[in-house]
Amino acid sequence: SKAFLASCYASRGLKMRFTSGSGAEVLMGASEGKSMLYLEARCIALTRAAGAQGVQNGGIDGVNVTASVPDGMREVIAENLCVMLHDLESCTGNDTLMSASDIRRTAHTFPLLLAGTDFLFSGFGSVPAYDNAFGPSNMNAEDLDDYLVVQRDWGFEGGLRWRDDADLVAVRRRAAEACRAVFEALGLAEFSDEDVDACVRAHGSLDVPALPPELPEVASERVMDAGLTALDAVGALHERGYELEAERVLEMIRQRLLGDVLQTSAILNEDLQVLSSLTDPNDYAGPGTGYRMAPDRRNEVARVRNVWSAADLALEQTRSEGCVLLRDNGPALRGERADEVVIGLSPAFGRDIWVALNGMTVAEVLRAVLAGVEAEGLAARLIRVRRSIDLGSIGSTAARLSGSGLSVGLQAKGTALIHRADLPPLANLELLSIAPRITPELYRQLGCNAARYAKGLVPEPLLLPESSEPLGPRYHARVVALVATERRLAENADPIELGAAWPT
Repeated sequence: SKAFLASCYASRGLKMRFTSGSGAEVLMGASEGKSMLYLEARCIALTRAAGAQGVQNGGIDGVNVTASVPDGMREVIAENLCVMLHDLESCTGNDTLMSASDIRRTAHTFPLLLAGTDFLFSGFGSVPAYDNAFGPSNMNAEDLDDYLVVQRDWGFEGGLRWRDDADLVAVRRRAAEACRAVFEALGLAEFSDEDVDACVRAHGSLDVPALPPELPEVASERVMDAGLTALDAVGALHERGYELEAERVLEMIRQRLLGDVLQTSAILNEDLQVLSSLTDPNDYAGPGTGYRMAPDRRNEVARVRNVWSAADLALEQTRSEGCVLLRDNGPALRGERADEVVIGLSPAFGRDIWVALNGMTVAEVLRAVLAGVEAEGLAARLIRVRRSIDLGSIGSTAARLSGSGLSVGLQAKGTALIHRADLPPLANLELLSIAPRITPELYRQLGCNAARYAKGLVPEPLLLPESSEPLGPRYHARVVALVATERRLAENADPIELGAAWPT
C-alpha cells in the first residue's frame, strides 16, 4: 500500500518519503521478537525497493519508545547510517519530541547535526508548541533563536537565517495581505484589516480572532464546486498586484511538472533551481573536502539576535565619557602620611573605559570607594598604574606608595581589592573579583575596610552576594574586549599622581 501511495505522489510531481523509524514496529505490535534496529533496517530496504526518494526516520513517532531503552539513541544514529548506505534521502526525525527534558531533546539532535544528514528535520515546528496538532516538536517556534545561535556556534548549514523584527513584520504583513487577496478574489472568504493585523503580530492561534467554524468547510466546497486549481491562485495574485508571489507560485507548479524535485535529496534554492544528489552530488573525498559555506552564507549564519560587536561596546562606553575628569599631577611618590589610603587605578580607568561590568560608571565606583575611606576619617590619594593591567600588581604598586602601606586597587571593568605593602603582588587582604555582582555599598564598604586596616583594626571581610546568574556566558566576551582596551593603554612607565574632578 505504501508503494502504491508513493507512485500516486510521484505521478503528480510531489516529493515523497516513507515514514519509518525505530519503535514504530513495536507500537504496531509487530516486533516479532527482533531488535528495533533489525526491524528498521528491513523497512529501509523495502523503502529502497519501492522506489521512494527517502525516509523520514530517526525514530519519528516511535522515538519515545527507542529512547526508553539503554543505547536507544545510538540505534537512531545507526538507522540513519542505513538510510545513507542505501543511497536514500535521509530526514533525521528531529521534528518528534523524544523527551520533556531540554538536555535530552537537544542530545537527540546534536549527533545527527554533527554527523551530517540530508535534512536535519522532516519539518521544524515553526509554530508554538501548543499549536502543533501532533504534539510539540523536538524544536518549536520558541526555540528558533536558540537554533540560530547553535547554527552559528557550530557553523553548520541549518537552513535558516536571522532577520530583525522590522523585516519580519513587513514580510508577514505582505503574506497576510496576499492570502486575503487570494481568498477574496476566489470568493472563498473575506477578512478585515483587524484580522490581518492580528495575524501579523500573533505568536500563535491564541492571539488571533476565532474563525467561524463553518468557514473551512464552505471554502473547501467552493474550491471543489468551481474546480479551482493553483493556477487560479496565481491569477488572483497577479490580478491583485502581487506579481512576485504569482511568479514564484507559478514556478513551483512548473517544477512539479518537470519532476526534477523527485530526485534524491532534492531542494529548490532561492532561484528555484533544483539541487539534488544528481545535480549536486556528494564529492566528499576525506578530511577537508566536505561542504563549506560560501562567505556570504557564513556571514548570514553569524548574524543572530542580541550580538554585541566591538563597536556596540565602544558606544556603550562613549555614552558615559567624561563622567570623571582625571588630571595628571606628575610622578607618584611614596607618601609620608600614616593616615592615607592610596587608590590605584588601571590604565584605561576614566580614559577609554567609563562603565564597569555592573553598569556603574567609573565615576560612581570611584566616589563610592572614596566615600568609604573618608567615612573612617582618613585621606585618599589617587594614582594611575601604567605598567600593568593585573589587579594584584595595581594594588601592590599602590600599597608600596602609600604612607600607611594600604591601598585599594581598581580595574576599569569593576574588580577591586585591598592590598598591603608587605604582601606579594598576588596576595591581598580582600578581593571583590566578580565585577557584575559588586554593588555601590560594597565599593563603599571596601573603602571603609581599607581605612580600618590602615588604622590597625581588623574589619570583617566583605562577601559577594550569592547568585545563580550565568556570569561566564553573559560577561566573558565583554571582559575580553575591556581587557584588550586596558592592554592597549598600558605602557612601560612609572605611576602618576592623579587629581579628580566631577562634572556637574
